[in-house]
Amino acid sequence: MVEGYHKFRSLRKASYSLFMDEPRFINSESIPESTYSNNKKSCQVESSLAYDMIMEYFEPFSQLSLDDRDGNKLFENFQGILSCGEKGYNTCRAYGNVENNDRLIMSDGGYVQLGQLSKYYSNSSEVNGDPEEVAR
Repeated sequence: MVEGYHKFRSLRKASYSLFMDEPRFINSESIPESTYSNNKKSCQVESSLAYDMIMEYFEPFSQLSLDDRDGNKLFENFQGILSCGEKGYNTCRAYGNVENNDRLIMSDGGYVQLGQLSKYYSNSSEVNGDPEEVAR
């Protein structure tokens, strides 16, 4: 399992460098701000890589029939917990010692400030509505 996770992280880092201009997952002092567009792409990449990791490194899942795998909540639940757990861990690692922290590490390795969520949406060409409204 550990080998699979390390491979997942390595492939994710390489994949993100293809569509993001700032390096991610380097160190906690140089965490860039996240945007909706980057995070959306990151979630798609992460989901695909997580599926590949499960198929290769978690034998019980790969032995399920194709019908059982498709539409099965098993992967959805695993991927959601993996992603949330990793974001929580990365947030604690980067900002755990910061008093009154309101930053959260997102899937793209950037951060959002919970008090300024509209900024997360305003820097994205994919958001058509008012960023203030979308943030609510």
